[in-house]
Amino acid sequence: MLTILLAGIPLFGLIYMLILAFGSGHSASKRNWAKATLIWAVIGAVLSILFVVVLGALGWTFNAGSAGGTGVG
Repeated sequence: MLTILLAGIPLFGLIYMLILAFGSGHSASKRNWAKATLIWAVIGAVLSILFVVVLGALGWTFNAGSAGGTGVG
């Protein structure tokens, strides 16, 4: 329970998860859990960035179309 609580602290949690995932002083189940959590965090970050880029491109396209111009200026 303490592991999940510590992993939820923004910057400290990332460092703690890296130590758990790649350190040798912890049980195999904690190492596997930390690795899986880090993988899911990376997947979530990539999908979030992709979502923002797509929405930004759509917003720029619709804004350019409604202005009647090229979208520049």
